[in-house]
Amino acid sequence: MADAKTDEIRNFVVGPIQTNCYAYVSGGACMVVDPGAAGAAVAEHLADVRVECVVATHGHGDHVGGMAALVAATRAPFCINAADAERAMHAGGPSELGIAYDDDAPAPDHELSEGDVISVGTATLITRMTSDINQVQNGINMTLRLLLRSPFVVFGAMIMAFTVD
Repeated sequence: MADAKTDEIRNFVVGPIQTNCYAYVSGGACMVVDPGAAGAAVAEHLADVRVECVVATHGHGDHVGGMAALVAATRAPFCINAADAERAMHAGGPSELGIAYDDDAPAPDHELSEGDVISVGTATLITRMTSDINQVQNGINMTLRLLLRSPFVVFGAMIMAFTVD
């Protein structure tokens, strides 16, 4: 049994595209995040703690392909953002990469939203909704700004260098 007085994060690399799965362990209980396509194996590795909930960050098959097996093995509730629940329940089919996963995720027991509080063992966690697309958009915007602004800066500096005594 895990030490009830310490918190720890266990990391598992699962599935055909090596998705990271995390188990946050606190007070002999844990929350599993993104079990990927290895739900049954993750459940075996967490036999020393009580799985209190299983959370998916989003509904892609590489994050929820083994969700049904993990939920069945642990009887823990499945939580996901409402916007991704439908995708997760159809995630077992082939992905954009042509990879098929174990199974569709079950219907969520709880749909997460911004600011929800999740208690795990002795810890209390607050959900924050983020999106990978925001990071991509910010990267593209920064690149465009750099590419579009730098010629003006360079030419402006050259003009100033040749015209100012």
